[in-house]
Amino acid sequence: MDDLLADFATEAQEALAETRAALARGGDGRIAAARRLHGLKGAAACLRLAACEAAAHEAETSLAQGHDITSLLDRIGRLAEESAGPVSGPRPDPTAAVLFAGLDGMARDLGRGLGKRIELMTWGADTPIAPEAVAGLRRALIALVRNACDHGIETAAERAACGKPAVAVLRLSANRAAGETTIEFSDDGRGLDTEAVLRQGALMGLVSADAGPGLGALDAQRLVFEAGFSTAFAVTPLSGRGMGLDLVREVADTLGGRIETASVPGRGASFTLRLPAVRGRRRSAA
Repeated sequence: MDDLLADFATEAQEALAETRAALARGGDGRIAAARRLHGLKGAAACLRLAACEAAAHEAETSLAQGHDITSLLDRIGRLAEESAGPVSGPRPDPTAAVLFAGLDGMARDLGRGLGKRIELMTWGADTPIAPEAVAGLRRALIALVRNACDHGIETAAERAACGKPAVAVLRLSANRAAGETTIEFSDDGRGLDTEAVLRQGALMGLVSADAGPGLGALDAQRLVFEAGFSTAFAVTPLSGRGMGLDLVREVADTLGGRIETASVPGRGASFTLRLPAVRGRRRSAA
């Protein structure tokens, strides 16, 4: 856990530096700044760093309202540094266990806050992961878990009406073979609502009105990865800013990989990240 906290502190300082640089550019830089803050908020939530998560959410809200967030960025930086634990000795090459750490607790916490019972199961924790891919993959998995808890998993009443178990299950696995690292995430929730996604895409101008009737499930699956896309009706600490699954696609693109999606209405959705299994250099403690 100390390693994770130390890594979070380092990642937070990098994210804050990128946020400040993005804000200095103005214009579209504000969108980039919001994306980094959203990812940082998720990382803090995963590690149950409530004060840091709250500060990041406040910064997101203030930024969206056009306010100066310099003091909030400074506060986040201080909180991140305070969270860092001591790290001694050389670190072993990372495995998927580093990616999975804290996600089960986050899923339960999010579920509890939403009035849902959610458990996360993992496989392949010993799968080697290139060190340079760890930070990005952590952000991607956090985004996937948060999206599933908020949008994918039904309410208790909805699950009961469908004859589903009261406890929803998220499944996360990692595997490495044939020069490729595969990370698969799935849920047993409601699946992708194609019509709702396409309708929202049309409202947001991401889909032309005359193209609607000719679009289907595959188009909807691609649409959910568009920057700014969200089906949430209100902004909450969890969602509504349109910065969720587009972060996953961004990570896949940055790492030279791809993401595949499948969905069965009423049974759930799955997301598979396929990445080149490049062996990174061993990391050492600073």
